[in-house]
Amino acid sequence: MHIVKILTGSAGVLLVLTLAACSPLYGGPTGYTKANPLWTTQYGYREKQIDDDEFSVVVTGNPLTSKERVAAIALLRAARLTQEKGKTHFLVIRQKTETVEAEELISLPLGGLLVWVPVGSRATKEPTAILLIHLLSVQSSYSSDALNAADVIERLAKHLEGAPLPPDDFLQAKLLETGSAMGRSLVYENRPEGLFIWRFAMEVVGSAQASYACDFRFAWYMKRIGNEIWVDDPGIVAPGCPMDSQQLQAEIRRQQEDVKQRWLALVGPIPL
Repeated sequence: MHIVKILTGSAGVLLVLTLAACSPLYGGPTGYTKANPLWTTQYGYREKQIDDDEFSVVVTGNPLTSKERVAAIALLRAARLTQEKGKTHFLVIRQKTETVEAEELISLPLGGLLVWVPVGSRATKEPTAILLIHLLSVQSSYSSDALNAADVIERLAKHLEGAPLPPDDFLQAKLLETGSAMGRSLVYENRPEGLFIWRFAMEVVGSAQASYACDFRFAWYMKRIGNEIWVDDPGIVAPGCPMDSQQLQAEIRRQQEDVKQRWLALVGPIPL
């Protein structure tokens, strides 16, 4: 649980909210997608040119991704990069796959200000694959180990890229349908940004076994990155709720899973 204080309004009114934050949802392992530096988690591939025909390819997967999968994504990216540069083959000069300890930033949208604020972090284990490759126009005699980019793409693309995602308006419409079916009141929506916030009363039992209705807000921030949908879904509880920290986190997780499963039942399996 995190206490965040904000000064708002011309009179400088002190607003204090009790916030239950979360890190991004993982609906499945990382797919073939480009890492986005604007997000706190940079899962996916990225590359860097080292020399004229020499590149490094690095792939970082989320905690649900295996080392074998990030290695395959790196190989697929190397093959696509080869074709993008007008070459036909590539030689793997060096490769490494490992699991690294990382700190995942936890952030949340602040009230109606639509500002994402870091509130903490948690330790994660992220698989990483690194390739150093040299691009070739043909498989020459000195590069008998060179890989045919077209063959690699044919072998890996279908497994790693999957079918195209449904359009954003469909995904958002089904999310609103999910909220309505759960009896939640939509208090804010920004479709271009993919941000939706609902408000509802959450029934909890206090220490004296008395029942309380806590004022609860649930946000869903959805962005398309490559062929994946990235989601942040923090819960926001107003001050005065008698729920302790462990109860609150458990309820947040239950709400997250409930919304996710109902939504996926409407839109079908998609990589989150």
